[in-house]
Amino acid sequence: PGGVRLYLIDSPGSTVLKLDDSMFNAAPGPVSVRDFGAKCDGTTDDTAALQRALDSSGANTVYSPAGDCIIKGNLRAKWSGSMLRIFGDGGGEAPGSAQGSVWTLTGTGALLTYDGASTLTGFQLESIKLRTTNKSPGQVGLNLSHSFVNHLRFVVFEGFGNVATP
Repeated sequence: PGGVRLYLIDSPGSTVLKLDDSMFNAAPGPVSVRDFGAKCDGTTDDTAALQRALDSSGANTVYSPAGDCIIKGNLRAKWSGSMLRIFGDGGGEAPGSAQGSVWTLTGTGALLTYDGASTLTGFQLESIKLRTTNKSPGQVGLNLSHSFVNHLRFVVFEGFGNVATP
């Protein structure tokens, strides 16, 4: 009922191709970090919840709603599919704008490292602010070795000595 239906008609009464939403249900939709226990309240350690969202089976899209997710450890993306997308509700950089989605690293090292068994083709990070409160040398926002065709859109990096390493 409802949903998407697309028909390609060659001649009146003959359907050449029929696509409906049942053909698209195999791919999982985005998972929210809040579904895995992230509070994103600016004080709670959300590292484990964010890691569970990244590790969730079949999820290639992770959504981070507005709020400040605290990361005291390091996140590791182990996705071995053809695409991994992480997106938020914006970094809140426009004057008068809401906070948006923020991931704050309070520990050391890289905030997010791709650690898959094979090369990741198509990492996407969108509409989020990545920042660190630790001013130690060697702070890295993203460690994307073994990935290519990386796409960063509306991403703000704050406080990192290195934004990304290849």
